Amino acid sequence: MQVSKPLRETLESMTKVYHRGKVPVKFGSPSRAVPEGKSINGEQMTEPTVVVDPAVNDRFQQQLSGPEELRCLTNTLSHELEHIRESELTSKADFCEKYGRYPQFAGGVINILEDQYIDFTRTQRFPGLRSTQAFVTNQLLADDQLWPPIDSIESSQKAMLEGFRQVAFAGHAKGIETADGWLREFLSRVRPQIKRVRREGSQSRRKEIAHAVMKVAKEYLPKADIKMPETCSICKEQSPDIIAPLLGPVCEECAPTGHGKHDGIEEDTQTKTEIESDKEADTSEVVSPDSEGKPLDSRIDESVTQEGDLRQTNTLSDKSSPVSKKDESVGALSKKSDRKNDQERTEELTTMDALARDADTASWWDVPDHVDHHTPNEQDVVRYERIRQEKQVDRGLEANLRHQREDTNKSGCSLSEDCAQYSANLRSEEEWHQLRDELRRTFRKLTTRDMPIPSKTGTDLNMDAVIQRKAGDKSQAKLYTRKQTVARGNRVVAISADMSGSMDGRLVKLAIAAIAEATAMVSDTFLATCWRGTSRDSGGYLNQRESTDFGLVCGADEPFQWKQLDAFECAGGTPTADGIDLTSQLMEDLHARERLMIVITDGKPNSQYSSQELTASPVGDANQVVQNVQSKNIKVIGLYVGTSGGDTAMARIFGEDGFVSASMNELSQELIQIYRRQLRV
Repeated sequence: MQVSKPLRETLESMTKVYHRGKVPVKFGSPSRAVPEGKSINGEQMTEPTVVVDPAVNDRFQQQLSGPEELRCLTNTLSHELEHIRESELTSKADFCEKYGRYPQFAGGVINILEDQYIDFTRTQRFPGLRSTQAFVTNQLLADDQLWPPIDSIESSQKAMLEGFRQVAFAGHAKGIETADGWLREFLSRVRPQIKRVRREGSQSRRKEIAHAVMKVAKEYLPKADIKMPETCSICKEQSPDIIAPLLGPVCEECAPTGHGKHDGIEEDTQTKTEIESDKEADTSEVVSPDSEGKPLDSRIDESVTQEGDLRQTNTLSDKSSPVSKKDESVGALSKKSDRKNDQERTEELTTMDALARDADTASWWDVPDHVDHHTPNEQDVVRYERIRQEKQVDRGLEANLRHQREDTNKSGCSLSEDCAQYSANLRSEEEWHQLRDELRRTFRKLTTRDMPIPSKTGTDLNMDAVIQRKAGDKSQAKLYTRKQTVARGNRVVAISADMSGSMDGRLVKLAIAAIAEATAMVSDTFLATCWRGTSRDSGGYLNQRESTDFGLVCGADEPFQWKQLDAFECAGGTPTADGIDLTSQLMEDLHARERLMIVITDGKPNSQYSSQELTASPVGDANQVVQNVQSKNIKVIGLYVGTSGGDTAMARIFGEDGFVSASMNELSQELIQIYRRQLRV
């Protein structure tokens, strides 16, 4: 689905249903829960936040309708909120470390089991989500590239983990009926553990179940672990650390919350001695596949008890030794247990074969028989229609503003050719030629560069985090830095220009043209608006609020042209709060890696915010709106065209470090600094 304000507001309203209160929603990739204190694109979150990737159709092979896309987003939202609600399973790094020969396989297993607990818990709490979860699982199963049939996978390790994943999410695996016998046996033995972990609220017990699965898996795994790709499936830069259930191999930085090796509290209670003991035990001989890739399972017959431990069948090393009655009793119990386990495996295989033939996921998620999980329910359809209609209204605002500007220019109501602010006159000025040439020289150098990004691994120390950690702040986990290449483009830069009577319209228009030139050179999306107090001569403006005329100089989907400036003149008061707020509304539908609003103003607001009462003054209202916009992951900086910005209210509106003052001679250098500081280039 397209990013939009109505979509975000709908998802945020739904967080109040699935969580204990409203949780902020941001758009990005991958979807993840971001705890308080963690960062999104360098911005530290002051409260738990959910990131949702709206590009649903990009992930699935089958094209989904609008209500179906919304269904998938609802399911993702609920899943991530459950990660916030539930305390994360701790010390996954320790768990993986215990299986020195198979750390990647072990990481995949424990993440898959945790997701099963999360998903089963939330779908039991909200039964309406059961059919949605079944629907999403069906979409994943329909894509043979995402979830391949297990009988087509050559690597035995990958076949085991893929089969385990599909059984966990769907209750069966594609291709299980024709899979090798050893693989069918493995899945039949671990499926009961998946069913157990879904209902196990204790972290320690869930970890025991994960150990039980690994002990079974070691009977079938060859001596090599899963071969990981060179780079993370998300960032394509770092080496992957762990396998996430839906994203595949990811680095610690990109791992969704709850799936990284180091998520949760600092340390487990197990001692280092116990860990080393487990490592040592793991190097012992295990049953491995023969030359055809099938395990020699006839040598050992181990079964998983109700407690999740492995019990080996009793055998006598010396057949001539006398057998006591107690030994005979133990042997009889063991045979009885073996028969029971054989029967359980047969039942599991029969069930999985039947589910695979019917492509049935509904029964695995307890969907009632009378519910068609393939079809969106009425609520999904109603929500989608409301979002669609509200988006049309939002698009209507931009369209109306563009029509007003074009009609003004066509009707001859715009600036006359003998006016100093007329675009052709501005372009011919020597001042513009010098500014343009300086911009081109400066911004031509602005290419990609490596930036130090805080990380849990790396070669250079993150001294700020190290000092805070040393001072006792245990939440500081990113003690190193890694280099990240920042590319050109994929940014939105918006101008929100004050065109009140106190502004010099000529300087404002030159600044707008300069920033348009700069953004074009680095392939960024450019948006420009202007605003003033209500005036009798509307020109290219539309009266949007009680005291605000608002105009669109250049939309995000159109090229900047000088003549667009001719529809706007300076007049009236200074409704700074409303002007910034209206500009942010046009930015919310623009999906980009980074978004920046540059507010060109003289720092002299004289109109309070018209939508609601915020503070007791126009300056306070403007500052509050700036903070509100920044909370939407839009960076805001003030630009005072001149040299005396410090004598105005710029600092009170944007913060001491939130604005710059620049004469025309200095503008190109200030713009390059804005880019470097605000947009990480």
